[in-house]
Amino acid sequence: MIRRAVVDRFFAAVLFALSVATTTAAMAGTSICGGTLLPIDTSVFGKPYVKLTLGGDNGNFLLDTGATHSQVDMRRYRVSEGSKIFLSGFSLPLVQSGLFTAADLRAFSAPIGGSLGTVGTDFLSMRSLEFHYEQPQPFTAVGRACDRAVLRHAGFVAVGLPGYYEAIRAD
Repeated sequence: MIRRAVVDRFFAAVLFALSVATTTAAMAGTSICGGTLLPIDTSVFGKPYVKLTLGGDNGNFLLDTGATHSQVDMRRYRVSEGSKIFLSGFSLPLVQSGLFTAADLRAFSAPIGGSLGTVGTDFLSMRSLEFHYEQPQPFTAVGRACDRAVLRHAGFVAVGLPGYYEAIRAD
């Protein structure tokens, strides 16, 4: 009797572990709001870097939701620090071109190859951006603005911050 109960518990635990593993695997690589999935490199302090093309050059871009303006490495684009540069051929989904500020990015930690630039809220604020840090491959999903009903259904709630980040009213 006791042996049967131990065997039953063991099989129940194995079935539970398998269901958790398959649920996690099914959730990995999916997005709440849809959009284009891009692998992110989080090897430097967990910061989300993506490989993008801009102006004919390929490299690591930091997705920085705290940066107001997007920047590019002044050395790679051969312009002086602080100058504004209009570049096209951007592989960030839903963006083809834009205005960037040239900066010396050598001092910033970045994945192998250095940083080609930073994508700030000037490009990101009107898009949905999801960060998924699940292994084996963390990713970001970049898409059009996400429907509020979809977010509510996924368990998210709107949080108001009067005076901050309220270009679109939270309800």
